[in-house]
Amino acid sequence: MPTVTFFSNYLTSHQQPLCEAFEEFLGANNYHFVAETEYRASVDSSAAGHVENVLTPSYLVESYSSNKNMEFAKKLALESDVAICAGYSTFLEKRMSARKGLTFVYAERLLKRGLWFRYFPPKRLRVKRGFGQYADRDDFYVLCASAFTSYDLSLFGFPDAKCFKWGYFPKVPSLMPKKEPSETLRVLWVGRMIDWKRPDLAVSIAHALKRSSVEFSLTMVGDGPLRGSIEGLVDKCGLHDCVSVVGQLANCKVYEQMREADALLVTSNRKEGWGAVVNEAMGMGCAVICGDAIGAAPYLIRDGENGYVCKDGDVASMASRLETLAINKEQLARLQDAAFQTVSREWNAREAASRFIKLCSRLNLGRGADFSSGPCSPAMCISDEWI
Repeated sequence: MPTVTFFSNYLTSHQQPLCEAFEEFLGANNYHFVAETEYRASVDSSAAGHVENVLTPSYLVESYSSNKNMEFAKKLALESDVAICAGYSTFLEKRMSARKGLTFVYAERLLKRGLWFRYFPPKRLRVKRGFGQYADRDDFYVLCASAFTSYDLSLFGFPDAKCFKWGYFPKVPSLMPKKEPSETLRVLWVGRMIDWKRPDLAVSIAHALKRSSVEFSLTMVGDGPLRGSIEGLVDKCGLHDCVSVVGQLANCKVYEQMREADALLVTSNRKEGWGAVVNEAMGMGCAVICGDAIGAAPYLIRDGENGYVCKDGDVASMASRLETLAINKEQLARLQDAAFQTVSREWNAREAASRFIKLCSRLNLGRGADFSSGPCSPAMCISDEWI
């Protein structure tokens, strides 16, 4: 079995299922996860919605914690058969200079601020250092943790033929949770209450549903600087009878909310590089209604089949889709089942790890991807105007 090392800033609960799958398939001595900085909950995306509880697994190497660990991390960078470097890892240059085995950079979209940002000189220099200078090497590839990564890279001249679909792979239960019947459509929103998550859109959608006399409830999980204004907006719109802002919850409590919910509403803009809450909710049998700018949408959601994708920020469209699900319980059940099948059969940690190992074997033989969809399939360019 090859030796595989994943270099990233720190280990979170969203990454653990993938790490555990790699360790299972490769063996305890053949897989390591190198954490480059100490984990701080305040900078993690789950800090205001989920509360992390990450134990120290055997595969974890905390390179920052001691000279011994740092030297071991450097050794792994130089000698591993395969390396996955998240973002602009500090170990990437050392790894590439060693010319040892395959190297993958794991990246969300590069132009979260907008396509114009590609003309910003510091951004162009950073992309050249992290991607462009290795574009012609046959040992360098990209794992796209956003459906828009390959397109953004192509604007800098990087070939999309070297890009493969990837993402985040939270834990998926073996069986789809059973939903208790309800006349009321139970809608869930989970995330930090910050500007680009746009919690105010969720309240606006709830207001539209109430004006249309739709039987629904909206539970908003998360905390952040906008929480006060969101609670004020709920008051102003007279939504206390159907909207609850519950604040920060532990992971297990968030999963309980997902288990009880019928649908997940995602209102983030293009700064949502992936959106692991989408996978999580699909794994709990929720129908997902989201905007087209989040990184996970083109890979995970087939509009009208396992969820709904609306134009970014379109309150009327999102409200209309939720109203459809409130009225048509058969359609809701179909979407819920299809959502669960998507993550349980294809977009999950075990499938991703297995496919990645096979992909590495094929690349070493001079062949390409052997999958037509899902993790490790070719990441064709998808522009912002994909729907």
